[in-house]
Amino acid sequence: GALLHDLGKPGTTERRVKDGRSRIVSPRHEATGEGPARAVLSRLTFGEEVERAALAIVRWHLSPGALFYALERGELDERAYANAVRKVLKRIHPVRWQVLVAACEGDWRGRRIAGVDSMPFDPGLRFAKAIESQKLDVAAATPLVQGRDVLALGVAPGPEVGRLVRAVEEARDSGEIKERDEALSLLRRLLEKN
Repeated sequence: GALLHDLGKPGTTERRVKDGRSRIVSPRHEATGEGPARAVLSRLTFGEEVERAALAIVRWHLSPGALFYALERGELDERAYANAVRKVLKRIHPVRWQVLVAACEGDWRGRRIAGVDSMPFDPGLRFAKAIESQKLDVAAATPLVQGRDVLALGVAPGPEVGRLVRAVEEARDSGEIKERDEALSLLRRLLEKN
């Protein structure tokens, strides 16, 4: 993952001028890098688990930093930050979050910033704090409700079950709900509407 994480940069790098200062940027290089990373990995024999971890790093290696700086700028409050961290954990599952943060820190320390080798990696520390305080590593990828919960409310087996589970998870992802009892309550309200 560390080796492949910036493969999207050649196709996205551009020079931007803002306030008279020129900068080189590579917007969305994470998503663009997924295809080239898959191509490289298809020629190697590391196995599925390693491939999943490498692709998670390629796709999400900027997330801890982006979320940290959004929190610092006041664009996210604590609840929104924790929810965004949970979504990242869901996206990288089953890859452990420590693998992602280690790759992010390596990427960050590779920059030409004076003293970077001895600075604390605040985005990673804040990411870890949110995971620990909210116990996000325990339940990030587990839906709050499952098909059996929907079936127990009288819904017939079929595509509607999956749609309702996804609707509840979308409400969780947007921060509307957090706990299982809130999810069950939402599920009942969704069924009343139908």
